[in-house]
This record gives sequence, structure tokens and C-alpha cells, in this order.
Amino acid sequence: RNETMSPIRRFFCLFVTFDLLLTCLIWLISLVLTGEFNFYNVIHKEILHYCIRTSSFDIVMASAARFVILLLFYALLRINHWIIVAITTASTCFFLVAKVCLFDWDTTSNQVLQVMLILSSFIVSWAEAWLLDIRVIPHERNAVNATTDFDERTPLIRNYPNIHSRLDALSESIYSFYSPAESPEDSGDEFERIPHRKIRTAKPCSTNENYHAKGEEILEAAWQVLNNDKWDFEKDTAEGDTIYSQKVGKGQKIFRLIGTLNIPSTALQELLFNKIEDFPKWNPTVKEAKIVQVLDSYTDITSQISSEVGNGLIACREFVTLRFCKPKYGHIIIASASITWPPISSDSSLIRGENGPGCWAIRSISEDRCEVRWLLNSKINGWLPQYAVDSALAGVMTDNMSYLRKYTSSSITTTIIQNKLNDEEENLENIQEIKK
Repeated sequence: RNETMSPIRRFFCLFVTFDLLLTCLIWLISLVLTGEFNFYNVIHKEILHYCIRTSSFDIVMASAARFVILLLFYALLRINHWIIVAITTASTCFFLVAKVCLFDWDTTSNQVLQVMLILSSFIVSWAEAWLLDIRVIPHERNAVNATTDFDERTPLIRNYPNIHSRLDALSESIYSFYSPAESPEDSGDEFERIPHRKIRTAKPCSTNENYHAKGEEILEAAWQVLNNDKWDFEKDTAEGDTIYSQKVGKGQKIFRLIGTLNIPSTALQELLFNKIEDFPKWNPTVKEAKIVQVLDSYTDITSQISSEVGNGLIACREFVTLRFCKPKYGHIIIASASITWPPISSDSSLIRGENGPGCWAIRSISEDRCEVRWLLNSKINGWLPQYAVDSALAGVMTDNMSYLRKYTSSSITTTIIQNKLNDEEENLENIQEIKK
């Protein structure tokens, strides 16, 4: 086990120390304000002749007991269970209730400080329980999961089945992957219009096939979430897009954007999937984007670093993502989700975010126009208010569509992309002729 204490656990230990110091300080202030403060009298009255009805030193001792017990188990022994802090918090509550009932309030001249002493002890003990159970244990568990050694038995996509199984009142987990009957491959021209990317073809192997299967699972999961009836209207943007939101997990929001773009659907697929490394050139919200590993023609692993959001409110985030592209349900679907990829070591200067199953679903409206439905399912991690994160993510979607429109509105851009697609289609036809 790593002997270095995590930052969040160190903060918890510091908070426990703060608990003891705050209690001692309020207790001393309450004694000084009586006007008859004398060190020896304090020891004699408050400690040596202790009585629950007249002395408040027992509250200090309760804080000291929490300090010793919590640091023993969570700093020295490093246990990862909430039971100890639950015991200390419950014991403190029972003691404080008894103290309030038995204390002789008429004999004290500083009732306000006595009340503050009791309330501070009550509030801080509950804050310790909340901090450990909601922050320390989950953060350390996620860190362990993210750094677990990778082998053939390691799940390629972690946590997201559990996250999405908590979607409100869903009759089935989205990972049941119910799908309507698929149309025959020759029932449309979507497959014929999307060229195979020869330069991305990787040598087939069992591992790549596993990733391809996971890509299929991500696509199905994202498609079901994209089309369920749990969405709430958020806003209409100035450019005519509509944004919806849906709550999942512990208050986390995911977002859906629906809009149209004046670009052929295949050209947009080329831009969003094949040309991901060009994102920073036209999209200021992306600081860096690269393809780490090509697994097959329509499956790859990418690394992206987002730019700061909200004037630095949300710092840069790193995302390692498995992407999968496939024509299905009358759309070109580019699906993605975070995975653990051992060759990419985490940058200590960046917080690694997590993407649940998300997608771009592109449907052709006419020869040079398409509808897009974008499912954004990101958990950026870090210590940030959820409302601030939700507001920032909705803003990121709006900005992304604005940059995308600006870039695709250029006739030169669209022409270059379309010419490249035509060249690849022609090359593919030539290869097929040679094979015949």
C-alpha cells in the first residue's frame, strides 16, 4: 500500500485537530469572561472537582477523545470504513443531549458561550462524519480503482454501469442494452457513405476485439440515455439549439443538446472523429487532443486536455477516452466513455475527469445539412459546488456549438473535408476493384 497519506485524508486529520483547538479556545474564553479567571481555581473547580451540572470541561474532553480515536484509526491505522467516525459522532450527540438536560444554566454568567461551546461541538462532530463518508472514502476508492494494475481481467470501463444504474426510476439498467430491431445493412446508404479509414486500421487481436465490444456497449448505453423520457428543459441558445438536463447519481447532471449544422453528415463525422487532433485549432475549449491508440477502423483511444472554464473557476482537466463510431438507428453515432489505459500515466498537475457513456448522434437532413444530438456526460472531479459545475458544462456545450458553426460555415473547410472523403471513397473503390 502507498505509505503517503492522500491530501483529502490529511485535510480530515487537520479538521479533527481544528475541532480540538476550537473547543479548547471557546472553553478558555468562557472562563476568562467570568471575570474571576485563575489558573489554579480553574483546575480545582473545572477538573479536580468536576460536576456535569457546573463544569464544561467534559466538552473539551469529548473533543480530545474524538481527536485521539479518529487520528488513531484514520491517520495511524489508515482504515477505510465509516464505523469509527459514526461511533464518535453518535456518542458526542448523546453526551451533548445529556449535558443540555443536566447542566445548571442558572449558575453560569456566560450562557451564550456555553451554548456556543455545545453547538460547535455538535456541528463539528457531524462535519467530521460527513467529510469522511462523503469525501475521504469515495475519493480514495476512486484513486485506487484508477491506479489498479491492468490485466486481461481488468474491466475496460469502470464505474459507469453503477453510475447509470441509478438513473431515476428507470425500469431497467441502461446496461441491459435493450435495442429495437436493427435494420438490414443494405436498407440504407449510411454505410456506403462513410469511408473506411485505411490509415487507422490496426492489426486485429483479441484485446482490440474486446475494446470494440466495449465500444458497442458504450454506444448502446449512450443511445438509450439520449432517447429516454427523463430530460428536463434547460434553455434555448441564441443560435437555435436546445439544451436539456437529467439528474443521475448523487445530484450530478448530464446534458443533451439538439441543433442543426450546415454541413454534410459525413463531413461532420470526419471532423469530429477522424480530425480530433485538429480540435485545438478551432475550439478554444480544448487545449490538447491526440489519438493515443488506433484499435480498428472505428475504435480508438484518445487523450484530451480541456481549457480552463469560468475564468479559472474550473481548471484544466484530462480525459482518457475510448471512442467508437458506427452508423446505427438512422444516425452516425460517435460514442465515447472514459477507460483506464495503462500506457498513459496521470499528470500530477492535472485532475483527471471522467466521461460516462456519451455521444454525438448525427442525422442527415439534406445533402449539406444535418441534425446533431449531443449527450454530454462528464464528471470533472475536484472540490467544486455542483451548481457551478452544471452551469459551466451547459456553457461549454453552447460555446462548442458556436465554435463548430463558425468553423464549418467556412466553405473552404467544408470543401476540404468533403474532398478528402471523396478521395478516400475513390481509393476504397480502387482497392475493391483490385481485389476482384
